[in-house]
Amino acid sequence: MAKNRYTLSRELHDILGSKNVYYNPPEGQKMNFPCIVYNRTYINDIKADNIKYLDYTTYKIIVISKSPDHPAIKKILQIPMTRLSASYVKDGFYHDVITLIQKEVQTNG
Repeated sequence: MAKNRYTLSRELHDILGSKNVYYNPPEGQKMNFPCIVYNRTYINDIKADNIKYLDYTTYKIIVISKSPDHPAIKKILQIPMTRLSASYVKDGFYHDVITLIQKEVQTNG
């Protein structure tokens, strides 16, 4: 299902069960844990006859928690077009990186 960033944000809030979801947080921003940090990493426009008819937007979603098996990870991986890209530990927190590719069909006229 195609979503915009705001719909994705609401879905991530629901999955985490808190408001600790951050889009492109600035360096040094105080965050509450567990949390989800996400940002857009790529947009691929598909065109025909010089008209854009399809967008693929890629997001990087990071679940950060003290638990290596936070339940949000499996819930996010149930979203179509997601995959676990990496896992690492930093400053005593587990970071699970999930890639999400969303498709949006353009309506032109």
